[in-house]
Amino acid sequence: MFYTVKQHSIKTISNNGTVEGGGTYDYGTTLTLRALANSGFVFVGWSDGVTESERTIVVEGDMTYIALFEGVTYTLTVEGANGTCFGSGDYPAGTSVEISAVAGSGYKFVMWSDGNTDNPRTITTISANATYAALFEKVTYTLTVEGANGTCFGSGDYPAGTSVEISAVAGSGYKFVMWSDGNTDNPRTITTTSANATYTALFEEVTYTLTVYAEHGEVEGGNMSYTSGAEVTLTAVPDEGYFFVMWEDGSADPQRVVTVDADMYLTAYFEKDIVTDIEGVTSGDVVVRVRGNNIEVESADRYAVYNLSGSKIADTTNLPRGIYLVVVGESTRKVLIK
Repeated sequence: MFYTVKQHSIKTISNNGTVEGGGTYDYGTTLTLRALANSGFVFVGWSDGVTESERTIVVEGDMTYIALFEGVTYTLTVEGANGTCFGSGDYPAGTSVEISAVAGSGYKFVMWSDGNTDNPRTITTISANATYAALFEKVTYTLTVEGANGTCFGSGDYPAGTSVEISAVAGSGYKFVMWSDGNTDNPRTITTTSANATYTALFEEVTYTLTVYAEHGEVEGGNMSYTSGAEVTLTAVPDEGYFFVMWEDGSADPQRVVTVDADMYLTAYFEKDIVTDIEGVTSGDVVVRVRGNNIEVESADRYAVYNLSGSKIADTTNLPRGIYLVVVGESTRKVLIK
């Protein structure tokens, strides 16, 4: 008995790819089919459910095999802390995608993780899964605290909404008055806004009043306001018929320099010039003489010399100008050292 081996057609169908192995074969032939995807596509499986791209079949009749392909997609991840990012998704290979980043409150966009600073930007070719991270940083604003004639504190770079204490310390001879916005609190707390800001401390020179009093004379200098530390020359000038005795603080120099470091009050004392051109003042056999700045008492075993405040003068030589009382026995004489 003779048999004829019939040939059968093995038909292959594919879109977005090719299949090797199709053709006409004898019944019972074992052959291999191979599915090859085009660029940008991937083999999914055969229409009969087989998932191997390369498969072995036995020819048992006319047969049709359909290879299934689908486009390749890649995952694009766009992310970033402290902001919102756009553009994430699954895209076919070769797709151009715009990605962007919006900074959150108090932050600003700096760059992408690959160093690119464009925002938004276009990713022109997707050929693999990829992640682009947006980098944000806190927005800071410059706070400047300044002021001539003093030292100020609080300057720096701060995020918006930060509470900062600022203060001003006046330099020597100055005092703090107010800030440039009119506020007089020192120190004070401010809240930074969304802009650079400058606070200027205003200082002014410290002044004090030097007040002088005089009766039977006048004082040159004084009765004015002076800056702290000013040196002022005061001169006590007596009226006619009077002479300068002393200042209220005990100074006997009619011309003196005072340093004004507070409000000051000084009185110059004058006395009537009751003894003039003394050659000698006698009391019985006692002779009192004034020679220059010396008081001399002759022919008296016991005598005493006092100043006008009642203090006894032990040494009657080189006396400062003024009126002195010479007491001899029951007699008192007033003498003048000019």
